[in-house]
Amino acid sequence: MGKQRPPYPPEWYPILRREANFGCVKCGKPIVTIHHIEGYEGKHELKSVLMLCKKHHDLAIQCKITKSELYTLKKKPYNFNKVHHAFQIPAKQKMVVNIGGNKIIETPVALQLMKEPIISIRRELDQFLVSATFFDKYDNLRLKLMENVWDADTQLVDLRYSENEAGTKAWLSIKMEDSEPYLDFKIVNDEIYIFGKFYRRGTLFDVKQDGTFVLNKIVFMAENIIKRRKIGIKID
Repeated sequence: MGKQRPPYPPEWYPILRREANFGCVKCGKPIVTIHHIEGYEGKHELKSVLMLCKKHHDLAIQCKITKSELYTLKKKPYNFNKVHHAFQIPAKQKMVVNIGGNKIIETPVALQLMKEPIISIRRELDQFLVSATFFDKYDNLRLKLMENVWDADTQLVDLRYSENEAGTKAWLSIKMEDSEPYLDFKIVNDEIYIFGKFYRRGTLFDVKQDGTFVLNKIVFMAENIIKRRKIGIKID
């Protein structure tokens, strides 16, 4: 997963989310990383970190966004008076996650493999917060997305986010360098659809676009409705 830094204090995440109003301070996109305006010198300081999407994080690293502009954006981000509605559903509406033919309703952990929460989703002020943990086939941790924030040191081949294209309210795609696991996350008609390959301790849970899933080379088609549990799909 690249060089290791000390973890950010967990209480910083909601502070930075609210500060940026749930998006990149430059463009408002909801999938972000934490960027050090002054560069990382062995410690984290809340006053000099902010949230940027992959594109604008790369530009900031290349000094194509100045420190002065970044400090201005920290005080008044793109989403200062608004927020992207594509990554939201109203709190009064049930949160529905579709994965492998299963419809999982108001359940925070959508997928757990070998006692490891792989996909978790919750809402904060109507906004979706997605957490995803990716291991490769050799059980190496490759990527951790924590409530819409990914590790800037992770070697990503591709991270894409788009809105209102081809009938999809929002679409997130993540692929990693030299690794099969990936995530396709779509919001259609205010329901979440999850596809991708998810490994843990030799177990592969491969969710296909046709609604089927493969568990250790065996193909399944499920049509279960799972409501208000702690865990939706649990494979131990």
